[in-house]
Amino acid sequence: MARGSDFSSPTYVMAGLWHFMGRCGVPVVYTWPSSGTGDSLGGYDYNRESSDFTVYHLKQFLRLLAACPGIEKVHIIAHSRGTDTALAAIRELNIEIRASGGNTRKVLKLGCFVLAAADMDLEVSTQRVSAERLMQVPEQMVLYVSPTDLRLRLASFFFGSKDRLGQSHVGDRTPRRAELLKHLPGIQFIDARVAGSGRGSHFYFYDHPAVSSDLILLLRDNHGPGPQMEDLFVSEADGFWRIDQDYPASDQGTHR
Repeated sequence: MARGSDFSSPTYVMAGLWHFMGRCGVPVVYTWPSSGTGDSLGGYDYNRESSDFTVYHLKQFLRLLAACPGIEKVHIIAHSRGTDTALAAIRELNIEIRASGGNTRKVLKLGCFVLAAADMDLEVSTQRVSAERLMQVPEQMVLYVSPTDLRLRLASFFFGSKDRLGQSHVGDRTPRRAELLKHLPGIQFIDARVAGSGRGSHFYFYDHPAVSSDLILLLRDNHGPGPQMEDLFVSEADGFWRIDQDYPASDQGTHR
């Protein structure tokens, strides 16, 4: 789990997800020092620089994990600024491995690659993923997005970005966004507008029961959204899936 934060927060989150997954596998947390004032411009600049600094170390860490004989599959969950770090590391590793004639998925044992509340410019991230066909590297690439994410609105303001990847949503039908998303086939976009508003709107991937339930089932069972998940998802255009506002209702189960 790559995320620039204090050490304890991602540790507690990973422990909770691992517990509700049935304690299968081995949970590992990857984090790095960040500013405690991420909502300010100064703190945000520091976090951006520190996340760039740690890309090399994350690459080394992923190589070490994959080299362990007892490890069969590696799932990656990246959140906020961690999504940029994780994507950059996978992109660079993919270039290196392909150049040597290897298969990145097999070499790194990549299963699910999850980007939650991705704090990346939409155009920049689309170009990175599509140019190297990174959506084909893991078994599944899943993006949890929300138009109500307040932290990403602040990021757009700080950096003069038109759109952040984590704010993509089913209601945006502009030609420009449609053209950009056309270059990301095979990626599952989960519109989690159930996130609400305020500070919690940026941490919905584990704070909201519908989103965290889907994430747990994704990692445990490796299933994508579809008819078998119709009580949780509503299929939308352009490859988006929307989590139902009413989930979980008393008569609904959990079926990813």
